[in-house]
Amino acid sequence: PDGERIAYTDPTGFDAQDGTGNINIAVVDLGTGRTTDVTNDRFDFATSPSWSPDGTRLAFVDRVIVAMGNGIDFINGDVHVADLT
Repeated sequence: PDGERIAYTDPTGFDAQDGTGNINIAVVDLGTGRTTDVTNDRFDFATSPSWSPDGTRLAFVDRVIVAMGNGIDFINGDVHVADLT
């Protein structure tokens, strides 16, 4: 909310070919360039980060990865809140 940090979905730990790994939420500090992994591989597919008004918490959705025929799909998951203080 203050424009100093950006939260985003980070797919670098996920292999789209076989559906293994995790998709995380990360935050980058625009002043320093430092990136922090908020979810640390605790969820299958963390997505849709949204800041609290005061910038101390980050809500996101964790979707579940499931095998579908010859590929993978994502089903509904749960909403989580990460405390960034």
